[in-house]
Amino acid sequence: MRSSVSVIIPCYNAAPFLRATIESALGQTKPPREVIVVDDGSTDASVSVARSFGGPVRVIRQRNQGPSVARNTGVAASSGHYLMFLDADDLLKPESLERLTRAAMTGPRTVSLMDCAFFRDDPTAPHGEKKSTFDAFLPHILSQNLNNPICWLTPRALFDEVGGFVDEARPFEDWDFWAQIALTGAGLQTVPYMGGLYRMHESSVMRTVQPSRRAVGHARVIERLVRGMLVRDDLLAAWGEPMFWSAWTAIQHARDTDVKWRELAGLRAAMRALIRRGPSRIRSSRYALTARYLGIPAANALSGFAGARRGSSSPGQPPLPSAEV
Repeated sequence: MRSSVSVIIPCYNAAPFLRATIESALGQTKPPREVIVVDDGSTDASVSVARSFGGPVRVIRQRNQGPSVARNTGVAASSGHYLMFLDADDLLKPESLERLTRAAMTGPRTVSLMDCAFFRDDPTAPHGEKKSTFDAFLPHILSQNLNNPICWLTPRALFDEVGGFVDEARPFEDWDFWAQIALTGAGLQTVPYMGGLYRMHESSVMRTVQPSRRAVGHARVIERLVRGMLVRDDLLAAWGEPMFWSAWTAIQHARDTDVKWRELAGLRAAMRALIRRGPSRIRSSRYALTARYLGIPAANALSGFAGARRGSSSPGQPPLPSAEV
């Protein structure tokens, strides 16, 4: 039981891909304890495809509520010690669970993370890849999603500790989930194995979600990270500065896609608290002074202008706080 894995497959109208996805989960060198398909209100043949596997696959049906709720539903019905979240159009290479489980078992609160390849029609002919070369969650996860959901293996206890996935961060609910796990002090063990195969197609989430919706989701992820860090003095002292600039970047991205300031109220409030309590370089910066007297919108406008003049305001690598910002 201490090494058992539950594979959770949220599914919405994925009938053309679902059979291959389930087969990849069942064909592991370390078989999963269970495969749970949560049908999220599909109107195609997804349920029939999943049920055709019989006993090895458990099917749960619910009305359409989105991938976060579907994943949480699957976990609530699961019994494995570890959780693998496999989207219904993606694939796993045969040694994925074996290698991820071995890595996760190196520590009692350890999450394992493998590499990912991207493909369109032929999984043996990928057109890109994303390697997981991180030796710790922080500070990397403050500014980026470390990899796709199919690349992670997570202890069930950590899922319960952070409360699962939240829909408000869509389409970055996976980034938000593992970011919240990072705040618990969990360990991260990376696995140099290209085991996740991420399918690119026209109905992929990132192809269908509007840029403004992505920006709002990004802002929610960062807001929750900031609030989590504000109650941890140790994390605030160690990582307050990169956290600050990740928040700055999220606001800039949102404004660049015409997101209204009222939709950023939560992040703005978190940003003000971070300015008051963050590292001294943040508190003494021109940005902080401007934000205190003129507000976050004015501070972001002025710092964005100054960063653009210096050519240092690229996403993820905003200018360092200083007296000139």
